[in-house]
Amino acid sequence: MDEVGQALTDELGSVLGSPVATNNTCAALNEHTPACTTQTTAPDRAYYWTAPSTGMFTFTTTGATFDTVLLLLDASTHASLGCNDDASSTTFQSSVTVNLTAGTRVKIVVDGYSTRCGDFALNISAPTFAGCAAVKAAIPSAPDGEYVINPTGARPISAYCDMRLGVELCTEDVGVRRGRTREGSNLDYVMMSLLARTSGLCSVWALRGASDNRPIDSLVAAGNPSMGTCQALGFVSDGTITLCDFGSERGTCGYNVSSGYYRYGNGCMGCSLNDGYYTSYKLQGPMRISTVISSMDGSTRSVCRTR
Repeated sequence: MDEVGQALTDELGSVLGSPVATNNTCAALNEHTPACTTQTTAPDRAYYWTAPSTGMFTFTTTGATFDTVLLLLDASTHASLGCNDDASSTTFQSSVTVNLTAGTRVKIVVDGYSTRCGDFALNISAPTFAGCAAVKAAIPSAPDGEYVINPTGARPISAYCDMRLGVELCTEDVGVRRGRTREGSNLDYVMMSLLARTSGLCSVWALRGASDNRPIDSLVAAGNPSMGTCQALGFVSDGTITLCDFGSERGTCGYNVSSGYYRYGNGCMGCSLNDGYYTSYKLQGPMRISTVISSMDGSTRSVCRTR
């Protein structure tokens, strides 16, 4: 019954703070034996917590009144993610820093050295990076995903990072973003984007080739035929792709097309350049009618999923 009661009441969600929880271990059961010390038969308390974004998180017992041991477990597999007895040679309190993927659920165990027990504070913090490049430098193996960044120093925001390039493809602030396609063409592109953090959706518009400012037609995968448009742009999954007509007979979708209407693709009929079918994704040249996956003014947007 004690275990059931604890599981029902000690769900922390995704909260960050100092502290996120306070309690006392003396009346608890001895349910865990942390691997980082063999000297413990102390009672312990456990909490469930879910990573709100991808990145590094630090868990500490700073503020505890006794010698603590801190253990982190994957809530699904029960595999150890980290364990610490003393954070330094000058403290008996504990600290564990781990790199987690957004949505990972962990079990946090606050234990005691030997038979020690008492009052404790559980603190969880996430280091804030200046941008995606800083995340890549700190965590070279970090996957594409959402991270907390602070590019202006004024306030932290969520960003979706392309970790191949170490750039922001989408943030909670509207901005111009640059990337490189992944379907095989390695095409440099530029776009406007806006991240809705709670839903994990990125709105994309004014998507165009970086070198010539021309609108990009629906991507045709050169190296990966099963790759969707959003994945080709560097997002983790596909979303809703909306189209607006583009060409001399259908309007301009808001693009500056004073010198002609151009199309990118693996094949183009009726184009003045590179007419026909090709194994690489390239600029085909002026054509009369085409479609693009967003408008320049944002009235037509594509939506890509970030998780």
